[in-house]
Amino acid sequence: MEPGKNKKKSIKSQFAVSIVSFVILLCTVIALTVASEAFLRWHYSDILSTASGRTYFSNRSWPKFVAEQNSFKLRGKPFDVVKNNHVMRVVVLGDSFAYGQGVWPYEKRFPEQALEIFKKRHPGLDIEIINTGIAGQDLIQHNQYLANFVLALKPDFVLYQWFINDMNTDYDDLSLFIASPLIPNAKWHKTLMEESVLYFLLQRTWGQIRTQLGLQKNANEYLIGKFSDPKSKPSLAANEQLNKLMNRLEQENIPYGIVLFPSFDTKMSAYQLGFLHKQVLDVCKEHDIGCLDLRQAYSKYDGQIQDLWANIFDHHPSALAHRVAAEEIVDFYGDEWAKMATAKSAF
Repeated sequence: MEPGKNKKKSIKSQFAVSIVSFVILLCTVIALTVASEAFLRWHYSDILSTASGRTYFSNRSWPKFVAEQNSFKLRGKPFDVVKNNHVMRVVVLGDSFAYGQGVWPYEKRFPEQALEIFKKRHPGLDIEIINTGIAGQDLIQHNQYLANFVLALKPDFVLYQWFINDMNTDYDDLSLFIASPLIPNAKWHKTLMEESVLYFLLQRTWGQIRTQLGLQKNANEYLIGKFSDPKSKPSLAANEQLNKLMNRLEQENIPYGIVLFPSFDTKMSAYQLGFLHKQVLDVCKEHDIGCLDLRQAYSKYDGQIQDLWANIFDHHPSALAHRVAAEEIVDFYGDEWAKMATAKSAF
């Protein structure tokens, strides 16, 4: 055979081998990806939520939460707008903490557990607690919801559940602490976040790497930079909204209280966001109302902070954290509620 033909045949053989190798490699990568996805879905089968919004886990658990909705599209037992005048009505206004992100069933949330605890301590008193918590609400939305719905329930007492991100009344700079998508195409990124555990974990790791390298801030650094100065424009805007909420309740002659939840990202002994709590507590003093700060109650769990997390991907309160809050709330407000319930039952 001529040397030229041998060379052409050799090139064709090498090309064929390369194609086969590529196909085998591609099939292997696809098989490993599919196997990894299947394993991760099984391994994290108990996860109901993540802190990063719409993901595979939240999509999977969404039917559980929808099934618990009442006629007002709120999680919780049914209730009537028109109340029984002999029943003391407490309405809880709050965000994802009151909503119970990551906790199922809804009876494990702090409003429902507080009602259970109160009734055990005061079995002869008629009281109801209506939980109107909606995930994602901030102070601006709380004020709108108070005016448009909560006041229509004619509450005898409003308990406002506060969390640190309630102070953030504008969202024009979230890119400072939210990692850019691994896949630039927004549609593909959204689809993969909602359909793939593997992609969610890769995106989460990408954000952690960027934070470690100083390419983006973590949430604490973001809040410290924005709100540590009580006279800054964001702080003053937040306080304005907080005062607006409190003033409206006072104008309506509705007794109220505020329960302050800390972030569970760090131990309470290393907590960096106490200045946000102080800003709220200072406003409480100005209005002469009792506000409950839960930091001390949760400090008992510094050695086991993970027990307070809904899960490893979501540091919203666990059922245990909700129980601790419920006990503290009844300890703090229970006597006032009992007096109000006793007075109502007399008529």
